[in-house]
Amino acid sequence: MALQELTLELSLKPFLRRNAPPLREVCRELFSAWLPATQDARQISVLLWSGDGTEILEYSGDLQQQFDWGRYVGIMNRPLPAGTEQNDPLHRNAMIGHPFEPETEKTDYRFLAELVRELKAVGGELTGRPVRVGTAFDPGPEFTISAFKYRKHPEICRGSYGSHSRELVSCYSTLLADSGHYTGFPEGIPAGTPFGTFFGRQATCFLRDMGMEFLWLSNGFGFGNFPWSYTGVVFDGEQFHPEELETVRKQMLELFWKEFRKECSVPVFVRGTNLTTGRDLSCDGVPLKEIYDSGAIQAPPVNSPWAPLNYDFGSELIGWMSHAAGFPADDFTFRFYVCDPWFQTRPWLANYEGEPYDIYMPWAVSRLRKNGRIVTPNRINLVTVDDCRGQMPPETAEQIIPHLRQAQRNAPDAPGPFLWLYPFAEYHRWILQESGRIGEVFAGDHFLRDAVNNGLPLNTVMDTAECDQLPPGRVIVSPVPEEHTPWETRLLEYLESGGRILLYGPLEHSPRLRELLQIRLTAPLEGELELEGTDLPETFAPDRTIFHAPPYSAGGIRETGGKTVLAGCFRAGEHRALAAEHRQEGGGHLIWVRTSTPRCHAFSFQDEYIGKLPREPYFEPAILLRTLLARFGWRFEYPRRSADEWYPHQTLSVHDGGFRFAGRNLTQTVEHRLGTPFGAPAMSGTDFELRGNLACGHFPLSWNRECRLFLTGEDSLIRVHTRSSQLIDRVHCLEVSGLKHAVLRIFPPEERRDTVEIIMLPGDNRMRLPRIPWKYQTATGWNYIETEPVTGSVAIYW
Repeated sequence: MALQELTLELSLKPFLRRNAPPLREVCRELFSAWLPATQDARQISVLLWSGDGTEILEYSGDLQQQFDWGRYVGIMNRPLPAGTEQNDPLHRNAMIGHPFEPETEKTDYRFLAELVRELKAVGGELTGRPVRVGTAFDPGPEFTISAFKYRKHPEICRGSYGSHSRELVSCYSTLLADSGHYTGFPEGIPAGTPFGTFFGRQATCFLRDMGMEFLWLSNGFGFGNFPWSYTGVVFDGEQFHPEELETVRKQMLELFWKEFRKECSVPVFVRGTNLTTGRDLSCDGVPLKEIYDSGAIQAPPVNSPWAPLNYDFGSELIGWMSHAAGFPADDFTFRFYVCDPWFQTRPWLANYEGEPYDIYMPWAVSRLRKNGRIVTPNRINLVTVDDCRGQMPPETAEQIIPHLRQAQRNAPDAPGPFLWLYPFAEYHRWILQESGRIGEVFAGDHFLRDAVNNGLPLNTVMDTAECDQLPPGRVIVSPVPEEHTPWETRLLEYLESGGRILLYGPLEHSPRLRELLQIRLTAPLEGELELEGTDLPETFAPDRTIFHAPPYSAGGIRETGGKTVLAGCFRAGEHRALAAEHRQEGGGHLIWVRTSTPRCHAFSFQDEYIGKLPREPYFEPAILLRTLLARFGWRFEYPRRSADEWYPHQTLSVHDGGFRFAGRNLTQTVEHRLGTPFGAPAMSGTDFELRGNLACGHFPLSWNRECRLFLTGEDSLIRVHTRSSQLIDRVHCLEVSGLKHAVLRIFPPEERRDTVEIIMLPGDNRMRLPRIPWKYQTATGWNYIETEPVTGSVAIYW
C-alpha cells in the first residue's frame, strides 16, 4: 500500500490569522492530524499556497520585501457583478472578494522562508520521513490581489474560464518592457521577453531563496488559454479551425515549455484542465504528448475537483484517465478536495456531506500497461487541509484518513470488466495530419463523459500503443479504430477469439467495420430526429427525440442500413443507424454506437459548473453505451419515474479475485437493477430482491461494496452479510439467506480458493451441518466456484 508521495496543501492563513499560535505549534497541529496518512508514503510534501504566484513574479531578492499573500476570500481581481450595489449592498455574497479577517496585513519573504524551515523540521520530526515544500502559480483572478497580472502587465492575460474574457495569464504570452527590479531581471524586463523565460527564472530564484523544492501549476496553466471551457483557440463552439493548430502548439511548446524549462529545472506538477485530452487537443491545440515526452512534468494532470460542485463525474473520471493513458511513466496522482482556503466552501463537511464517494470511485480507476501490469495512483494530494478562515478542522482528517487507507488497500489489481482503449498518439496525429477528423477527437471523449454521467461504470484505461495483448473476458470499449493499424488488428483478433467489443464513433474511416456491420454511408442527417429501435431504454424526452448537433458529434449521421440495427433515428422517411451489432462465429460479439451529442447549452461555463449538470429535453444517445451492455450479459438498469430522477454514477473494479461496486446516487429514489454474466451481484452487507436474475433494490447516497457472490435462481428476498468465522481454520464467513433453487457463483480470494466450504443453515454445530458440493468453473478471463441449485440459507467460508 506504500505511496510514493503524500502532499498536504494549505495556505498561510493558519499561520497568520489573528491570535495564531507560534509557527512550530501550527506545524505540529498540521502533521499530527494527518500523521496516520503520512505513514503510508515514502515522501511527505507540503504545497504552500502563499498567494497566487504573484509573489514569485514580483520577487526582487530582498527577503524584507513585502507581498500580498492569500489573505482573502472570493475573487479579488474582478469588478463587482452588475447590480451588486442595488441587490447586495452589504456584499454578503461570499464570491465577492473580501479579506478573510479584518485588518489583515501583508507579510514578507523572510517570514515565508522561516515557515518553510519550520515545516521541514517539524514534519521530519513527527513523520520520520523527509519533508519537502513547494509553491504554486495560478493564472487567474482568484486568491489574492495581483498588481503584476492586472495592472502592470495586463498584456499577458489573454485567456478565460469562459465567463470573463482576458483574465487568465496565457503561458505563451510575451511581456512589454518593464524597468522594475526583479531577482531574475535586476535591470528590468526587456520588451518581448517570453513569459515562460521570465516566470522560469523568477521561480528558480524564489524557490532557492525560500528553501522550496517543487512547483505546482494551477488551473490549467501551461495547457491552453481556456482550460475550463469547451471552446478555445481552435474551436469557437460552432466550427473547428485546424489552421490555428500549428501556431498555437508551437507557441505553447516553444514560447512556454521550452523557455520555462531552460530557466527552471525543479520538479513540476500540474492541475491541467478539468476536461479531457480530446477536448484539450481539439479546442485549444494542447501538445500534450510532446509535453509528456519532453519530461517537463513529473506526473500527468490530476482528477478534477468538480464532482462535489457540479456532479460532473464524467469529466473527472474520463478526463483523468485520458490524461494518464499516454504518460510515459507509471506516475499517477489522486487529488482530494478536503477544504478550501479561497472560497467559503468546505467540501468534505458540506458538499460531500461526509460521504466518501469521491475517494472510492477515483480509487477504482486503473491503467493497464503492457504485459498485464496494473497501475493505480502512487501519489495523493489533499487540497486543502485548511479552510477560508484559517482553521484546520480536525474532524476532516479523522473522518477522511480511514477511507483513504481503505481505498488504497482495495485498489484494483486486475483490469475491470470494461476496458477503455484510448488512442492517445492517434488523436494527436488526427488533429494535425488528418484535420478533417478533429471533430471525432472532440466528440469521442465528450460522448464517453456523457456516458459515465449516465451510469456507465468505466474505470480502466489502456493506451492503444500498449494493446499488444488484450485481457480475456473483458468488454473492450474503444473509438472506431483507424483502418490498417495494429489498433484495428488487435480488436479484430480479439473479436475472432470470442471477445466482446463496444465501439463508438462515426464509421466513415473504417470500411472493414462497415462491412462487418453491413452499414453503408449516405447523406448526413442532423438536428431534431425521432428515435426508433429494439434496444431503447425509457426516455422522458418529448416524442422520443434526439438532437444531433454536428459540431459536437463528429458531423452529421451518415450511417444507414445494418444487418442488426439496435437503435436508429429518422426524419421524413430518411433513416439512420445509431447502434448496430455483429456476432462472429466462435462467440465474438461487436456492438457499435454512433457518437451523438445535443446542443448542451452551447457548453457554457455556467451550465457546466454551477449547481448540477445541464439537462436537455432530448434523449442522450450516450446512454446506449450502458444499456447495450445488456447484450453482453451486463445489466445496469435504473427505471426512472420522471425526468427529475437522475441516473447514478458508479465504478466497478476488481481486487484480489473479487469485485468492488462503488458509486453515488444523485436521486436515491431510483431503483437499481443489476445483472452480470455470472448472475445477480450479491454484494456483502446488502438485502435485495432477486427478480429475473437481477439484484433489485435502492441504494443510499453513496456506496462501496465488495461482491464475491453472484446468484441465479427463483425470485426471492436475499440477505447477504459478513459474519465472524466460527471455524478456526477459516478467516471469512458470508451468510446468505432467502435462496430458492439458486446457483451460487463464488469469487474467493485467489490464495483461499481451495479452502472454500459452503454449509447449510440453520444449526449450531457447524462441524456436523451438511456441506454443499461445488466445482471450479473457468469462463473466459474469470475463475470462480459454482454450486448446484440451493434452497434456504448458507454460510460460505474460506
